[in-house]
Formats: sequence, structure tokens, C-alpha cells
Amino acid sequence: MFAEAFVGEHSGFCAKTLEGPSDCAAGDMGSWPLGKALGRDAAREACRSRCRACARCRFVSWSLKHRECSWFYDCDLASLPNAPESFHTLQLARAKPLRTLVATTALGPVRLKHHTVVPWLRHQGSEARRPLRFVVADDESTQYILSSQRGEAFVKAVFRLICSRCLARRPRAGVGPSSTFLPLSKAATIVDIGANSGYYSLLAAAHGCQVLAFDPQPGCNVRFEAAVAASNFTRLQLVKRPVGPPALTSVPMWGCEVRWSPSDHRWRKKVRVRTTTVQKHLTLVSPSQSSTPAARLALVKIDTEGFEVSVLQSLLPLLASIDNLLVETSPGWWTNRHHLSRAAGAKLYASLMSAHGFARAVTSGGKVIRDATELQAYIEAFGADGYYGQEDVWLSRNVSLVRQLRSRLNL
Repeated sequence: MFAEAFVGEHSGFCAKTLEGPSDCAAGDMGSWPLGKALGRDAAREACRSRCRACARCRFVSWSLKHRECSWFYDCDLASLPNAPESFHTLQLARAKPLRTLVATTALGPVRLKHHTVVPWLRHQGSEARRPLRFVVADDESTQYILSSQRGEAFVKAVFRLICSRCLARRPRAGVGPSSTFLPLSKAATIVDIGANSGYYSLLAAAHGCQVLAFDPQPGCNVRFEAAVAASNFTRLQLVKRPVGPPALTSVPMWGCEVRWSPSDHRWRKKVRVRTTTVQKHLTLVSPSQSSTPAARLALVKIDTEGFEVSVLQSLLPLLASIDNLLVETSPGWWTNRHHLSRAAGAKLYASLMSAHGFARAVTSGGKVIRDATELQAYIEAFGADGYYGQEDVWLSRNVSLVRQLRSRLNL
């Protein structure tokens, strides 16, 4: 299965990971604890053995001090972080290490990296399950997602479940990789509102979905566009405006560039942009320049740091054509930041089930909600803190699809 020898040992680790179940069939990284009684050589061998039993493991980072063994499919051995110290990284002999790419943009150089995802396809041959390779921004936003911080494991799972349905049944032998995708007019459309540096949009495009993304932050836009260009995607359109009712609003110039800090002068620089609506941009242009209106929206993701109620209100004319909604929900920010009523927001969420036909809601905390009354009560009970009282809520019309996700995540 794997070559027995590891080549060399490097100081540092590939990336941060979280403890929890590892998806060795289709995942990107994971972590296992090391036994407290193990010495250095035994710990190294234990980590190596776990890797051999994990189909997607090609690199391991281990630490005797922290009693941790992390595995990775991809790793840039030339630029391993080394804080905290005491981590060591081993490369599997047959694995080819990746190098970080650097793109030149109007706002300066942008770091990119290669990334792979295994499609979640049912009843498919091994050829259709070969990893999809594309390029993503090498930034904190992407690392946050890949290490499954907070609700990102749940969001990734929803995206992969729905986006895998964009792939064709089976590629024809001897035909290029583009033949694995459905024709543009028949591929599902994914809408990514609050796309940041674009990981989820790029994931959807890699599966052959049409993608319409929205993000107004220039610092995020340059990363997004650089990754799209490096991936050579043509099924993806980025709109550099926020979604919502008509308004002129301010957004950070350097979003995705730095973490928020009141002492960092770059966060003080803002740009003024006007809001737009999704329906104004629903005609995507194919490589042949023929316009194809999207009939249905397979998934609309909303991640707008407390503006989700305004975004949902702007989507009301489109709700009948949306099959799945995935909303980062932060009621604590509705009142603290945006002066919106918690009760009114909860009522709007409930109407998605009572008036607009969504059959189930599932939260990143694992709760399954079956009716509007339960959903309204759940939203009203959120904590007061906008960040720590935040959860992702997936609403779907397809109960069978919800069962598939629950089975995969053991919910």
C-alpha cells in the first residue's frame, strides 16, 4: 500500500489540526493522540504506523512533547511553521512535496498552494473518485477551513455532498479531464455570499459546478482571483459587491490580509461599495461566451458576519428556486452590530420552513430541526456573543440528502 521508508525528518509541522475523527478515504488532514507512555522512537513509529493505515496520509507531523500525531495529504516541506517547537515532519517516500506559489497582484504578492479533494460519489468506479486538484489562497482563512475550526468541518461536508452531484456519471476513456464535468447548461449553480478568499467557491468549481461568488473586500478579491487564474477555472464569476437591500456601505480595504486588531492601522482603511442582489447576476457566461440562465440554485451559502438577515431578505424573490441554504448564523451581532431584532430574525428563519418549503434544518452543532416552531425557538435561544454564540445552519428541501450527511458525520 505505502512504501515503508520515510525520507528524512524536518523540523516543524505542515499545518494546525484538530483532534477528532479522521476521514482517511476523502479527507485532507487529521490528528491522532500519542500514548503518554511512549518514548521518542516509539512515538515516531506509532505515528508512522497510523499513517500507513490511512489511505490519504502522505505526510506526518509529530511531537512527543504535545503527544500529537497529525497527518496530511499535501505539505510544503520548504516552509514548515516551527512554533511551537518540538514538532517533526516526515515525508512518505512516494509522496511528491508541493511548493508554495506566489502570484503578483495589484495589492502585492499573494501566496497560493495546491490542494486536492476526493469527490463524494456514490456507486462510482475508482476512476471517478480520483482527487480533484486545484489551487487555493495560502492564508489564514484557508487554513482555518482546512483544519476544521469551529463549524468549518460541517460546512465542508455540506459543500462536498452537494458539489459532488455536479460531476458526470463517469469520464470517457482517453478524453481530457474537462469531460468529467456535466455540460455547463446542466451543471448545478452554487452561490457563495461572503466568499472571502474563495475556498468554497473553488471547491465547487473543481467539482464542475457553476459558481457565482460575492465578496466586496479588495484584499480578499486579489487572493480569490489569483487562485481562480492558477486553477484555470472558467465556470466561476466573482462579484465584488455585498448582497443586501439597496445601500452604500463600507468594507475593509485589507480584508483577508490581516487579522482584525484595533491597533493595526490597515483595518482603518475602508472602501465604499453599493450592495447588489443575487438575481442581477444569475446569468453566467460559458467559455464559448453563450449566456446560460440558471434554472435552480443547488446551494446558497451565506457567511456575512451578522448581515445574514439582510441577505436572506434580499433572497426572498429567489427562495422558490433554491434547493439548499447554508447560513452562518450570529444573532448576537444582529442587535449589537446591526440593530436588528432577534425576534424578527428568528421569525424570518422559521418562515423558510413554514412558508418556503425547506423540509429540514441541521446545525453545525449536530441538532436536527424538523419544523418552523422548533427552528424559531432555536434561533431565539442563541447566546448573546456574536462569535462564540455562532452556528452554521443548513436548510434543505431534500430529506434524503440530509440523511446522507447525518450518516457521514454520525449525527
